[in-house]
Amino acid sequence: KLTLCPNYNLDKINDYTITDNYDTNIQNKVTKYIKENKLYYSAIDEAGNEALVERDIEIIDNKAPELVLNGNDNLYLYKGTAFKEPGFTAYDTCDGKLNEKVKVEGSIDVNTVGDYNLTYTVVDNSGNKQTKKRLVHVYDNSIGTNIEKNGKIVYLTFDDGPNAYT
Repeated sequence: KLTLCPNYNLDKINDYTITDNYDTNIQNKVTKYIKENKLYYSAIDEAGNEALVERDIEIIDNKAPELVLNGNDNLYLYKGTAFKEPGFTAYDTCDGKLNEKVKVEGSIDVNTVGDYNLTYTVVDNSGNKQTKKRLVHVYDNSIGTNIEKNGKIVYLTFDDGPNAYT
């Protein structure tokens, strides 16, 4: 049994071999169509002889689309700096590219220090859903403010060169 997406392009199915004792170009004369959960292969040779083969199929789409966030899932933004959405890509094996169907929920107040959640959701034509989250940290860039990314801190020190007192 063959499993297909609801909107599958039948021209992509090439899992058959057809021969004719006279017509050598019969492979290019095959038509395919679906009727009542069966896939039909039909070919007519130059003499008008028709061959018809049927195959049981199941039409389903139960796989959620793939949703990829560009950039990091955690972003850091100086207070007062405009937020620029890094973007995303959504793709479904049955429906193809779905970027235009991605909905972004949440908001960021770039003038208020805090953590802000953005939720990205995409639903394919069969109702399968994928969700991703991005956390945006708005912080004050004043001297003495510690910024922790992934639980790590970097300390930067300066000295005035090698001498007896350093």
